[in-house]
Amino acid sequence: MGSVLHREVSSFAVESLTDSRQLAILKAALDALPGHVAILDGRGDILCVNGRWIEYAAQNRLSQCNFGIGQNYLAICRPAVAAEDADAQCVSRALEDILAGRSGREFIHEYLCPHPGDPSRDRWFKLWLIPFRLDAEQFVLVSHEDITVRHALERTGKLLDTAISQSRSGIMITNAAGEIEYVNQGFEQMTGYAAGEVLGRNPRLLKSGRISDATYAALWRTIGAGETWRGQVCNRHKNGEEYWEEITISPVRDPAGVITHYVAVKEDITESRYRALLHAGIINASADAFVALDEHFRIVDWGKQAERILGWPAKKVVGREFIATVFDAERAREAQLELAVCRRGEFSRLVGSAHRTEMRRQDGSRVTVELWLTALSLQGEVRYAGFIRDLTESVRAEQILLEAQKMEGVGQMAGGLAHDFNNLLHLILGSLYLIADEVPAHSRSHLDNAMSAARHGAALVSSLATFVRRGESRLAERDVNQLIRALESLIRQTVGKRIAFSVELRAQSSTVLIDENAFNNALINLAVNARDAMPRGGSLVIATGDSSAGGQVVVSVSDEGEGMPPAVIARATEAFFTTKPPGQGTGLGLAMVDGFCRQAGGRLVIDSAPGRGTTIELHLPVVRAGQAPGATP
Repeated sequence: MGSVLHREVSSFAVESLTDSRQLAILKAALDALPGHVAILDGRGDILCVNGRWIEYAAQNRLSQCNFGIGQNYLAICRPAVAAEDADAQCVSRALEDILAGRSGREFIHEYLCPHPGDPSRDRWFKLWLIPFRLDAEQFVLVSHEDITVRHALERTGKLLDTAISQSRSGIMITNAAGEIEYVNQGFEQMTGYAAGEVLGRNPRLLKSGRISDATYAALWRTIGAGETWRGQVCNRHKNGEEYWEEITISPVRDPAGVITHYVAVKEDITESRYRALLHAGIINASADAFVALDEHFRIVDWGKQAERILGWPAKKVVGREFIATVFDAERAREAQLELAVCRRGEFSRLVGSAHRTEMRRQDGSRVTVELWLTALSLQGEVRYAGFIRDLTESVRAEQILLEAQKMEGVGQMAGGLAHDFNNLLHLILGSLYLIADEVPAHSRSHLDNAMSAARHGAALVSSLATFVRRGESRLAERDVNQLIRALESLIRQTVGKRIAFSVELRAQSSTVLIDENAFNNALINLAVNARDAMPRGGSLVIATGDSSAGGQVVVSVSDEGEGMPPAVIARATEAFFTTKPPGQGTGLGLAMVDGFCRQAGGRLVIDSAPGRGTTIELHLPVVRAGQAPGATP
């Protein structure tokens, strides 16, 4: 109720108070007013009250005082004044000034009326003191309007205004045309623009140019349809620096449902986005694979290294159950049992400790890995995250170490045997020399063969000693064509008549720096292997040629045997690896040949396939005229 209505009522009363019909109308009008209304005389005594005054008095047990009629309003206020109630003192002074003629203006005041026993029932009122005269006599209309609801709304509105204004989030309100009508302090701090610099302008002044027009078009389609848009955009600060913000834009509708405004809530995510990119970069740069799982052990994040190690692209595994994806059936059962143990709160090898296991790649192959998973609590829900480390190289290194340790032990034993066997061979050779003069001429060839075999046996023992680091190699310049010619007869006898043996010496540059005995043993080893690969007979060719790359002579040994599959070729030069039945091979033959090639600065090449035979090539660096011994060609 406003003062205008009070004035109209007062004026009506002055003109028509004598008419009983009009007096009834006046009373009805007073009763209809929203405030609690009383009329005071010139002394401040209450002459009459309206219906709402009576209702309020009844609710607050004032009816025994005749609802205050006949009482002096100042006297009613006096106890509160004496208690130094600031509101009561203010109202009393204003009423005294009106009654004393010191003021002819209306007085308006808002005050709190506390409930004596229940603070939740405290009420706020708005008081009007409106002076008027009738026949020169002073009267005062007193109105108390209950504004508790309005006061609460205003207080909430002020609190909301303060919260929005002081929020660290940037808040921007535009009209339907996109013109800025409000920004808060958070917006000013985020963008560098003061409110006065952006009001009435379009938010496009913040554009950095990094976000596509298609994105903004989608934004406007969404909010124009009355829906909320959420996304991340890169904007430009007033100082020219770029920053990233996460925005939520919602439409505001009037009572008719028409969109009148848009509210944008902005969060500066520049730092968090940088940290996220940094963490992602660290994870991607790591040799270990990062994985993240939900509470049901479904994959939610699958790093680039996980794709590399296990072959599964992220788009094919995200959402799938981790255990069933990476483990075979047996290990999956074990892992499920471990997971159940973990969920009971007990120690589990699967979660909480790094352990070695075997996983299944997408192509079905197996890979040895170290798996480390940990349980996390995020907003009351359990999540799992961890790393997978490829142990392929580590396992290979362990195998090499074990092989080296085995070789060291065998080498110590073989070195001792080679020494003793060499003594026996020298004893045999010595005995053969002693009886040489006593052997008849027709048996001389047998003696020569026995002595040649003994000498090659001694050379073989020497090579074995060198292989196990118990002997020293003797490098010298030798022509491989001549060495092969010298061995031709022995090799022919060694391989037997079922093998069609031939020699093709085509190398033009055939001088190399090698240990002659080691070369002879290597060639005999290869010839024996070729013979054994052709149990029904076949062709064996030892050839020499110039390397197409230059600077090397190629000595090749080719057979028509069964050939070797790739898996056997990969291990053929490993010490003690053999495909022959037990007792028919030591597994040292090709290992010694490979060692000889490396010692000579060359390499061994195997070309073979099942059904098409085998060719083993020794690529040895040639010695040029005038080249110092041991120098690289």
